[in-house]
Amino acid sequence: MNQAILPTPSIITKQALDATQDNRFEFIYYGSQSVKNRAVIVNNNTSETVYDTAIETLKLVHPIPSGTLENGQQYTIQIQVFDSNNNSSDLSEPVLFYCYSSPAFALNDFENPYSSSSIRLGVTYAQDEGEKLKSYQYLVYDYNKIQLGKSDVYYTSSNSYLYYGLENNREYYVRCIGETVHGFLLDTGYKKVSVSYNTIPSNILFQLKNQKCSGYISIDTNMTVIGYDVENENYLFSDGSVTLWDNSITYNGGFRVDDDFVLFADAKKLPVKTFLTTNDAAFSLRIVNVCGVYYCELKAGNYVIYKPLPKAQITTLDGKLITDNNGNKIEIINTSYEDNDFVIFEVKRKQHFYSLNVYYKADGFQMQGGRL
Repeated sequence: MNQAILPTPSIITKQALDATQDNRFEFIYYGSQSVKNRAVIVNNNTSETVYDTAIETLKLVHPIPSGTLENGQQYTIQIQVFDSNNNSSDLSEPVLFYCYSSPAFALNDFENPYSSSSIRLGVTYAQDEGEKLKSYQYLVYDYNKIQLGKSDVYYTSSNSYLYYGLENNREYYVRCIGETVHGFLLDTGYKKVSVSYNTIPSNILFQLKNQKCSGYISIDTNMTVIGYDVENENYLFSDGSVTLWDNSITYNGGFRVDDDFVLFADAKKLPVKTFLTTNDAAFSLRIVNVCGVYYCELKAGNYVIYKPLPKAQITTLDGKLITDNNGNKIEIINTSYEDNDFVIFEVKRKQHFYSLNVYYKADGFQMQGGRL
């Protein structure tokens, strides 16, 4: 009686593994019940068959014992299946994979308990055979390991991630996952962060403590130092302000807004795009050009407010204001946005309602009827 040819299995790709550990290759097969499978592994550099073994199992998997292969080498593997009547399939298409020593992949050390509301995460990577790191990403979790934040996916080995908003007397977990060039999956595992930092009453500017046993006086101050992070080195401090080009600032610690607030943003020569946003996207500010008129747009969810930028008034040569037939002042509203004076962008939130006001810094605080 002629033997039937079974459907050819297909190996689930496994690009990299550590030969010093037990490994397994899974495969896909559609046909009569497989009771035995055979794996053939060939050294891709020498064309030598280094493994050819059949095992009896109903599972669509073939284990490779530790020590069978050698790290630093690349191989191809093929799988063949057999049923209870000893019918067999053809060998599957060869799949290339690499053997490497398990990389060293760990988060940088930090103090525990941690005494700040923000934490900068870094990671170290090393691999004996020179396998390169392809990508990685930082993750932050609460005590129940529910994800709170994540970094971008980084492709260079020197990127760190600054996470802010750690609450006092809380516990968190941090983690980094990644992948090497040839598909070795990396995971630092969860690392606990216990947060504990000192606070002083908000109505005390300075607090003196006599450390009599040590012979000195300590000073605590209630002045808040706002933490920040710049995207790159394209900035310049001058005359009490900072000039940025192709850059951004992230204020990442020292304050937290949960309720009603008033925000004053002091700037000039802003680009015609979004220039301020919050980390939780609660609201954003941007400059827009509508038919030659420049506006500041406040967007908070579905709530949008537009305010025209401060504008010059048209005057006659002797300095008198030009008025229309009704005596109303005529103002320029589509001037080129090259004003060299600082403008205040004032945002208020009260009971989830927002207001926006825009005025020159030189004009000082603006009070308008009907504003929050």
